[in-house]
Amino acid sequence: MRRLALSAALVLAFVAARQRVVRPPVASSGPTFNREVVRIFQDHCQTCHHPGDIGPISLMDYAGAYPNRLQIKLMTKTRQMPPWKATASCGDFADERVLSQEEIDLIGKWVDAGAPEGNAADLPAPIQFSGGWALGEPDLVLSYSEPYTPPASGDMYRCFPIPTSLIADQYVAAVDVKPGDAGTVHHVIAYLDTTGASQKLDEDDPGPGYTSFGGPGFSIEVLDRPPMFA
Repeated sequence: MRRLALSAALVLAFVAARQRVVRPPVASSGPTFNREVVRIFQDHCQTCHHPGDIGPISLMDYAGAYPNRLQIKLMTKTRQMPPWKATASCGDFADERVLSQEEIDLIGKWVDAGAPEGNAADLPAPIQFSGGWALGEPDLVLSYSEPYTPPASGDMYRCFPIPTSLIADQYVAAVDVKPGDAGTVHHVIAYLDTTGASQKLDEDDPGPGYTSFGGPGFSIEVLDRPPMFA
């Protein structure tokens, strides 16, 4: 925890503030954070990159974006961010998290111009993240029965069988994952187990869940897809 205890430090901070020159925002004909860039972040980035969630930096405001401007340009230009593994040949997806080339170019142009902040009057209304469900209130909430603490360092791939206890077939329209510590969990992959194999692996592995790298540790059953209607 940071502590401000010395009165001398407060005096120095006050003197430094008085000596600082306040300048009005410089007009920019190119893209600015407040006018264009923050809107791209709202559409594609802030759901993860806000305080308390998995994104390591906050893209909610200029203070969080500016120090990371070069990394933002690199990660968007190389399409490492936003993370989206499906290729164009896989088909069309609803709500795909992909930047258009125009958006990528605009971010690059903004960074190359010095990443200007712009006029505060151009800012859109901020998105409010209350910690609730991103897709709305769910019809069914499933969770593992025990908490799991990963090692202090290194990556850990851990599987947790979670029974649905459903007595009839159900179609899943959407899934939202809420880890207990969003800053620790990097990603989640869900598999379907109708054989109980995952439960046996859990029982044979000490501690909650079981370790398995690159998959669930058992043969994956492929179910027939329901008919698709236009």
